[in-house]
Amino acid sequence: TYQDEAGKTSCTSCEQGQFQDEAGNASCKNCTQGTYAVNAGSVECIPCPYPLSSTNGSKECSFCKADFYMNSDHVTAKQLAQESTAYCKECPNGADCKVSNTNLTTLPIQEGYWRDSPTTAKLYPCKNKKACEGSKSPSNRRHLEDEVNAIYCAANHKGPLCEVCINNNDYFDPSEEMCITCPSPSRLFLRAFIALAIALVAIVISWLFMRRMSTFSVILTSLSLQAKVKILVGFCQVISSFRAVYGVSIDDKLKAWFNFFTYFSLDFLQIIKVPRDCLGSKTATFILNACWPYILCAVLIFGLFFFMVIWEHLKETRTTDMKTRFGMMSLSIAIVIFYFALPTVSRSIFDAKKCRAFKTNDADNTFSSYLLFAMEMECDETKDKNYSSLLNLFWAFFTLWPCLTPLLFLLLLKKINHAVQQSRPTLLAITCRFLWEDFDETSPLALHWDFIDTMRKIFLTGFINLLDPEEGSNKILRLSVACVVSTLYLTALLSVRPYKRIDDLYLSTISSFLLVVCFGLGVILHLCKGDDENEGTCHTFIGLHLDSYKA
Repeated sequence: TYQDEAGKTSCTSCEQGQFQDEAGNASCKNCTQGTYAVNAGSVECIPCPYPLSSTNGSKECSFCKADFYMNSDHVTAKQLAQESTAYCKECPNGADCKVSNTNLTTLPIQEGYWRDSPTTAKLYPCKNKKACEGSKSPSNRRHLEDEVNAIYCAANHKGPLCEVCINNNDYFDPSEEMCITCPSPSRLFLRAFIALAIALVAIVISWLFMRRMSTFSVILTSLSLQAKVKILVGFCQVISSFRAVYGVSIDDKLKAWFNFFTYFSLDFLQIIKVPRDCLGSKTATFILNACWPYILCAVLIFGLFFFMVIWEHLKETRTTDMKTRFGMMSLSIAIVIFYFALPTVSRSIFDAKKCRAFKTNDADNTFSSYLLFAMEMECDETKDKNYSSLLNLFWAFFTLWPCLTPLLFLLLLKKINHAVQQSRPTLLAITCRFLWEDFDETSPLALHWDFIDTMRKIFLTGFINLLDPEEGSNKILRLSVACVVSTLYLTALLSVRPYKRIDDLYLSTISSFLLVVCFGLGVILHLCKGDDENEGTCHTFIGLHLDSYKA
């Protein structure tokens, strides 16, 4: 109590939120921050219950203390007092709750983190810290008020993890961690033209060289380079899918090696360094990813026809079997191109099924799912008509590539099987020798081994994307299944021993074993991801902390 008037014989009770613990004072003291006085005439203030806090002179604890946030904007002080821990939650990693009275909507996001909406406390770390500015900059808020997740992005960025460019003439470059301007169309066309011209010239020179240098041709045949190239390219095609399909984080020290593997995976657009986002709409890019082998095949066959016509006119004597030779060589070119392109194109086709879910609302536990190769597109046919159109294209190309193309290889092998086993190869068998000449003709299973190996590569780079399409790359299920499949393939390889040459068998065995090891290490890296040095799942089950470089 207090009394501020002289001559009074009674004292006045302090109001709520105040106290007085000394006699003879003319005023009351306000309760300090973190305390409250709910009753008038209090001689002391009561500390707020954990984890609540209050302002100076409060009669109740109406918000959460520092390092906590309130998960609802519609909570009364009475509800908060009764169930404080139900409404006050610890500040999530990536948020800054140093100041008390933080709620879900105003949760300050640190630089390098992003969330899908102000109604969730689930924060996602950005690999591109330049684009994810968190709550520090309001540069995008004036322009994108209808896109709530863009307020955490730098200027000219929006969408999940700030990886969508606002300007149509820009594309997101992971190495630069931001959107940059696309090369001019003429420059993109020039790159593609040069790549095709080099491929055509290389084929023509190789053909001429092999015809002129018969001795060298015999040496190359004796080394069985064809089988070794097929084994190494197949290995690179699977390894290059580790980041996109299996979500294995690669240390910066090793990225140069994995980029090297990517070149040998025969991804045409990546080889000529054409950003996919600069090719127009995502639908157009998707179609080009699926059709580039047909374009390459058509160009090479046209070049072959042009060369053969000129060669025929320069010769003194004309041959009568030009059409037959042209047909044989065209089919051989198509088989080689489709064989090497099949795993890469199949992986690109499954981009239409690779989504990632982000939590949108904590109250009703809802998520929004976005297409990984087109983050501005939601993986929901009812919400996004563009995605519905993309799915129709997916099923068409899925039928054409992972289903019909291997089936065509199998039918060709079935057609020539008897002639090859009888050592009387027909014209068709000679044309298709790329598919069988490295294997033991006496064994029917060995003769079909290229088909088995092709299906293995398609499964590891394509079909496996159907396992948990939204979160599969963030979990160990795909890696575990891939490890089992690779182990079974290695066991079958050692049992059947399909190759003619023992060195080809050794090389195939080594590459298969390395894949098993890599998938196993990928599981360990997933377990170790995000763990502290001496804590978490990694330390519990593995016994030490590993990153991709140590592994």
